[in-house]
Amino acid sequence: MVAAGDPGLKLLYSENGGRSWQFSELPAAGRICRIRRLGSAGFLAVGSFGQILMSADGLAWECVRGAGRHAAILSVGSGTLAGQSWLLLAGLAADGGLRSVVWQPAILEGRETAERLVQEQEWLGPATTAAVGSGEYCADWQFSVNDRFSDLTAERLLEIWDRQTDGRAEDLLTLRLARQIRCYRPVIIVIESAGEDDCVGEVLRRLIPRAVEMSADAAEPRLAAIGIEPWRVQRVIQRRPIGRVSSVVFSAAELLRNEGTTGGLLQQAALSIRPAVKFGSGLSESVGDEAAYEVILDARGEGSVKSAFAGLGEFLTPAVRRQRTSLDRDRLQRAATAVRRWRLESGVLAGAASAENSAESFVAGLEQAGG
Repeated sequence: MVAAGDPGLKLLYSENGGRSWQFSELPAAGRICRIRRLGSAGFLAVGSFGQILMSADGLAWECVRGAGRHAAILSVGSGTLAGQSWLLLAGLAADGGLRSVVWQPAILEGRETAERLVQEQEWLGPATTAAVGSGEYCADWQFSVNDRFSDLTAERLLEIWDRQTDGRAEDLLTLRLARQIRCYRPVIIVIESAGEDDCVGEVLRRLIPRAVEMSADAAEPRLAAIGIEPWRVQRVIQRRPIGRVSSVVFSAAELLRNEGTTGGLLQQAALSIRPAVKFGSGLSESVGDEAAYEVILDARGEGSVKSAFAGLGEFLTPAVRRQRTSLDRDRLQRAATAVRRWRLESGVLAGAASAENSAESFVAGLEQAGG
């Protein structure tokens, strides 16, 4: 028997039907999403960043696709998807080809909580994250927040969480952050806070630098106990309110340069998913045309940088960047012509089918109504 999940660097193996278990090393970063027995052929596992692993016996594993891949960006949100910057993710993940992970470490409580959490975790989060070219969405919730928390300070919020954890809230959250860093191995971390009054964002701002140091400490006993190798994050940036001077800015007008357009199409694709779920005021608001960030930690001591990865070119290897194909003007025009032809032909066929009183005509009508 084998069992795997998060973190994906380890797998549990049992030879006696689950009465006792032992760890097995996996040559992968991130999570293991699926694992299957292939009969006498052994086992197959699929993980983050398109990694595929195989094993003949469940103990020794080989990565047959995506070996060495890890995250360039770990984007940590302060409560819900509304806290994420789709501009940053579209610019760096989709347009730049950088592998990224969106992680929500806090759970939003309140009216219709159960429905909202299921919808966010099971499909809205992954779908919206994929729409802006990001690699993975992870709802690894540890502490709860609700609408009343908007009036709290970071100190007051930690007091509430301390009562739930026998005074260990900071320590436990820092440990979880450090574990996620070692799991996904990001080059940079992005803290997505909802504004200056976001108490969860302020807690993350305080604790993530500690977690970065803990992740890099090979002697940290609690992380060493599960055998996850140390990892050093190179930079941490945090979102700041619009209007405050910042050296790192993402603008909708700058999106998709590599694809020959500046329309901000990926941001709109992500936003178009949202109306299907009632998320309150957070997701009904416009994300805006600009997102600004400031450096709060840098391994080289840089206090201000011109871009999120300025000076970190040596870390932008194929392990963290997908292959990209830049389209020249002629190829873009041919693609646009093909799309127009396909839409015209679909419309003609749908019109012809709708003239018939049949099941096919009904289906054609539905397809045409959907665009």
